[in-house]
Amino acid sequence: VTYKIGILKWLNFKNNLLLMFKGMKYDNFITFVDFSANIDIDNYIQHILDRSPRKPPHCDFNFLKKEYQLLYNKQADYKYVCNGHDFTYITMMAFHSEFSRDKNITQEKVESHLRIAYSATAFQRTNIYNELSGLIDSHNI
Repeated sequence: VTYKIGILKWLNFKNNLLLMFKGMKYDNFITFVDFSANIDIDNYIQHILDRSPRKPPHCDFNFLKKEYQLLYNKQADYKYVCNGHDFTYITMMAFHSEFSRDKNITQEKVESHLRIAYSATAFQRTNIYNELSGLIDSHNI
């Protein structure tokens, strides 16, 4: 689901569409069956269109749906498409579902638990650490 959300964000960035994602209502287009998240792409696209007053005139539902599918079909690496905040929000939504006993969990708690799941030493052994370190070194940051 996070990947599918990221595709529209990528499309927005790629084409400078001025779509408004901040403050979007995930429950307008995401549902759960047990702990499996499902997304209604049509509702997602329409939700974003409805809250994006500065979008260009050509940016309508049909345009976004067609361009979305083209990007989705590229099967880009999820590491470059997914957004961590979307992931943690959807994880929080799963805990708010009828199948969870801890309905008081917040997005901040999810993020905190993920941060403390790794010690600094364990994180330094991950691919993401190595890739980020290489990127930082190559740009002298």
